Amino acid sequence: MHDRMQYLRLMYTCMFESSRDGGSCFEPIEFRYPVDPSMFTGYMDDVSSSFIFARTLKVSPTFFPGKDTISSYFPQGSWVNLANWTDIV
Repeated sequence: MHDRMQYLRLMYTCMFESSRDGGSCFEPIEFRYPVDPSMFTGYMDDVSSSFIFARTLKVSPTFFPGKDTISSYFPQGSWVNLANWTDIV
């Protein structure tokens, strides 16, 4: 429940800033990392389903029920796993 409330706070803040300054709370990953050339070579399925939420969270949804793992493209940068706060390299 605590995590859900944190995401809700992010969403409300993003919606307020978007209504005040313009923009969107849901953006394709290409909007944040447009110059990464490896994005378009072999990762197109992973990139097309991922998006950035509230300018801070990368979301990779699962489209197949029962599937235990998914592959996802992470551009260069510092990424943190929100489940246990470990770095993802």
